Amino acid sequence: MDRIARLFVELRDGLLEAAQECARSDQPDWDRAEHFFSGSKRVDALCRSILSSPSTEHPNGEVPTPADVADAIQTHVQRSSTGRKSRKDYPKWSVRGDVLSKVGLSRDRKTEYEHLVPRKEFDAIMTQLVANAGRRHFTAEEVIEQVSAPSYQVYIVLSLLKEHGVLAVPRRGMYAFSRAKNFVNEVESIWRSLGNKQSES
Repeated sequence: MDRIARLFVELRDGLLEAAQECARSDQPDWDRAEHFFSGSKRVDALCRSILSSPSTEHPNGEVPTPADVADAIQTHVQRSSTGRKSRKDYPKWSVRGDVLSKVGLSRDRKTEYEHLVPRKEFDAIMTQLVANAGRRHFTAEEVIEQVSAPSYQVYIVLSLLKEHGVLAVPRRGMYAFSRAKNFVNEVESIWRSLGNKQSES
């Protein structure tokens, strides 16, 4: 399931990149930008539909507004570089204000992309994770079903917590709490440290 989710994320990111290129050109083509952005939203909805239980309802296709496209461009910033970068230096995590930032490296190893998770969505995901604290293990899909945040934001948060050792992966597709009793305090500590790291840079 994780492999399928990653494939969806790659496709969605590709559509978002195309939307950004259309919007950032010397003569912005907002119609095509909206077209690509709409496609990225449909991919995200399809990902939810496939990875969730059959009984879960999912939003139908929505027509994005220019404001939606602008938001997507702001929250998926791309930075081009002439030199190739090392994959071992990614992802790069930080907190800017009330927003979690994950900067990743595209396949060409020259372009960075950024995903943002606002504190409101982060806290909603945390609330659902806390609700699972008494369980031996859980799946990403179970969390996605219970929150209104986009599925990719759930995967970003899970990736952060796994990287910091707060969550473990006992077997493929499953997550478990490393120290359930200290979960909330550890997460707050991670958020503060990432914020301090950003202020020092």
